[in-house]
Amino acid sequence: MMKLFDLIHSSYQTYKTSLNSNEIDRFSQLLAIALDSLKAIINLVSIQDLSRHLDETLNYLKSTFTIDKIKTIQCTQEVRYIKFILEN
Repeated sequence: MMKLFDLIHSSYQTYKTSLNSNEIDRFSQLLAIALDSLKAIINLVSIQDLSRHLDETLNYLKSTFTIDKIKTIQCTQEVRYIKFILEN
């Protein structure tokens, strides 16, 4: 997860300094694919395996909210659902 975060973080730094719309589009696509992948992984991995990483995942999702709100909220809902199951 940390490698993925580092990749997105470095792409974000390029995105912030770039006035090139092609770079901005590529970053948005990368983030959208990463969030879709995360959502799929959350649905496939067992609850016990996820339980150790829920808070860390929520912290990472906070950093993506300003760029892609809809996909971040979808991932956050999946994480919160798993957290709810674990607490009950």
